[in-house]
Amino acid sequence: MGAPLVTIGLFIFAWTVYPDVHWIGPIIGSGVFGAGHNGTRKEELGLASYEEMGLLSNDESAGGVVLDGPCD
Repeated sequence: MGAPLVTIGLFIFAWTVYPDVHWIGPIIGSGVFGAGHNGTRKEELGLASYEEMGLLSNDESAGGVVLDGPCD
């Protein structure tokens, strides 16, 4: 689900980063990219299945909490 958002966010950012484009364009692109990246991070690392089985050590679970941020 997150991979298309990463691609779309990068395209929005790349096409709106010019000085004559309003500043909100790149901000929207980076927001879409960030949402997609947050969605794919757990899938790529396989943390979702490990969290369900309770196999994460304290360091791994703490790192996941820090990387997710307060919005997750």
